[in-house]
Amino acid sequence: MMSPSRLPLRARVTRGWILGVLAVHVALLAWGAARHSPTWDEPAHLVAGISHWQIGSFALYRVNPPLIRSVAALPVLVAGPRTDWSGYSGAPGARSEFVIHRDFIALNAQSLCWYHTLARWACIPFSLLGAWICRWWARDLYGPAAGDLAMVLWCFCPNVLANAQLITPDAGATALGAAAAYCFWRWLRAPSWSGAYPHSLSYFNELVGGPSNGHAHLLHSNIDWGQDLLYLKRWIEKHPEAQPLGLAFWNVYRPGIAGIEYLRPPLGPNALAGAPRDPDQAGPQPGWYAVSVNHLCSSRRRYDYFLHFRPVATAGYSILVYRITLEEANRVRREMNLGELSGSRAQSDGGPGDEGVY
Repeated sequence: MMSPSRLPLRARVTRGWILGVLAVHVALLAWGAARHSPTWDEPAHLVAGISHWQIGSFALYRVNPPLIRSVAALPVLVAGPRTDWSGYSGAPGARSEFVIHRDFIALNAQSLCWYHTLARWACIPFSLLGAWICRWWARDLYGPAAGDLAMVLWCFCPNVLANAQLITPDAGATALGAAAAYCFWRWLRAPSWSGAYPHSLSYFNELVGGPSNGHAHLLHSNIDWGQDLLYLKRWIEKHPEAQPLGLAFWNVYRPGIAGIEYLRPPLGPNALAGAPRDPDQAGPQPGWYAVSVNHLCSSRRRYDYFLHFRPVATAGYSILVYRITLEEANRVRREMNLGELSGSRAQSDGGPGDEGVY
């Protein structure tokens, strides 16, 4: 085992040569971008990129995605090129970039090569992204040495060097495509994939908290369309202790069609309609409950008191299961200015299960 005292030096050496390889790559691209004249379609790409910023339209060169040329156009716009949009047409099938680019060449003949050099330099970071993705993906698959080799192969590949010094979308699309594929591959390997795939209707990006937090952002068909009743039935079969069960299920049919015996949870004191007149009958009450997130976050506030509790389980991602003790119920009742319960109460206070969508 390598002594800890040597690790910082090795890390510095590794970082140094990686930065050196990337610096050489950038130098080769910058040099090639300045040495070579504009290629056949680069003026059309450049004028299309300028049009995206000046006109606010993506009609020109619509056969390719606009990101690369939009980035390429930024430093050229700062340089102040002359433009003439009289030949512009956004009609379906029109390729007016090949008309306008001739006017652009004529108006900026003295600065044309310099404008393309600036535009090409602006696109170099896309190639650096490609090198970095190659390194990390190969590293994840086969280890550090493989990652370093993959990065070197990218940085000195003739095809990469040839296209990454241009403003055409080839190299940028390759790098961004590799980045998207790598992120998707990592997502497939993450634990959240196995849980989210069977529940794709409820899936939310992990950046916003994943499907477990989806109801904090959107409801209804985005997460809860009544699809998880059978998951709840299987959960109940594995947990016979969860009886009697108070169930607020969101759908046009009653949960009894799945063979689930249930009672209606007591309505909360903030319900806009049907709130119990006797505060002692209002929720929260101790017991087992399952609540669809559409009910949980509904503007009608019939069951919003469940937001004060942490679910003990979920059926899919659209039905949350709660086990509320007497102590927990009284804690929340105090917070809601309700009287404390003197003894254990059953959720049968809410009445028989007879509710559908509301």
